[in-house]
Amino acid sequence: MHGKLQMQTDELWEFSCYVYSLQGVASTCLILQDKYGLDVNLLLFSLFAGSRGYVLSTHDFLRIEAKVAPWRKNVVHELRAMRQFLKGRTLLFGTLRDDLYEDIFESELKAERHEQYLIVSSVTISESATGENTAGRNLMTYLHTSSVLLNYENVSMLARLLSIVMSRSTPSDKYKKERSVISDKQMDEWQSGGANKWKELVAFLDQAEELLN
Repeated sequence: MHGKLQMQTDELWEFSCYVYSLQGVASTCLILQDKYGLDVNLLLFSLFAGSRGYVLSTHDFLRIEAKVAPWRKNVVHELRAMRQFLKGRTLLFGTLRDDLYEDIFESELKAERHEQYLIVSSVTISESATGENTAGRNLMTYLHTSSVLLNYENVSMLARLLSIVMSRSTPSDKYKKERSVISDKQMDEWQSGGANKWKELVAFLDQAEELLN
């Protein structure tokens, strides 16, 4: 990796580590991953590109998926499976288990970072992108492209993810927001409305960039 590609990969990784550390982000991302098969790195990339005003198209996600899928399946998923196997067996292998777990965890992080390199190398984020935040639109496009059936739960979880991220400052001034436009009160109202209101939430999330600027 060299030059601009290296720099953008580093920026994505820094952004991802910060966002993932925010309260509620990891648990939301893992449910979207484990229950709906969404890729956490692509969720984070959607937010990253959106924070720069870049609109990701269906074609962008298909191109990314074609490049990332073999690595994710044969490396990331295999390392994750090994780590999860060892995680619940603290008494079975003793100190060997602890050493192996740490080694696999470090390898998994390196594999995740390489996946982000593959993502960045698949899409050129234009420097002339709009100054508006397009993260909501990107998340919805990813959900559509992934062939996951829309339902109230997954759409509301994306809205919750968007709300958490956009209501907090990130390492760069580019990502700073003084307050959350998607409030907890709004989310509670949508959740109490039941499944009949999920289409309203889809429409809201699809145009979230207008509300967050």
